[in-house]
Amino acid sequence: MRKPQKPKVLHLLIEPGFGIWELKFGFWMLHSVSNMEDGHGHVMDEGAWMKDIVDVDIRVRYAETDQMGVAYYANYLVWFEVGRSEFCRKRGFRYVDLEALGYKLVVIDAHCRYRSSARYDETVIVRTRLKGANKRLITFGYQILRKDQEEDVIAEGETQHICVNSNGKTKSLPEKFLVCLTG
Repeated sequence: MRKPQKPKVLHLLIEPGFGIWELKFGFWMLHSVSNMEDGHGHVMDEGAWMKDIVDVDIRVRYAETDQMGVAYYANYLVWFEVGRSEFCRKRGFRYVDLEALGYKLVVIDAHCRYRSSARYDETVIVRTRLKGANKRLITFGYQILRKDQEEDVIAEGETQHICVNSNGKTKSLPEKFLVCLTG
């Protein structure tokens, strides 16, 4: 008779405001929680987790809006890309450096939930975080917030990326870049 196997949980990391990171079977997964506790009822220091997000301010340009002055829905995905690029820069690499080695991160899935509207000349914050990463698959999470009211979430979403070579064949992300991303 076979002995039942326990799932291998190698590491847990509490990320207040976003959730609990769990390294399971070689992949970092984020489980949502809505409090700022460490799982034992202790409130965590904001500085411990704020380094894991990157904020970018964007002023909504006229060209990004419709006749009513409301930002066109597809621009949110463009803003996600701006946040993602800046996240990578803050983590120690530029996407162009990855491409120079013959690798690309191809978007294989993108989601955006719209909760409100961004308007012409309004400044929004694109908040980006890493939701999961392994050698081939990377998931980023995003929030679009009003600059003057950060608690007002305009939109939120995520993108998943797979690493490919210049021929489009799935490859492992070079270790240097994976280490930069995951800290």
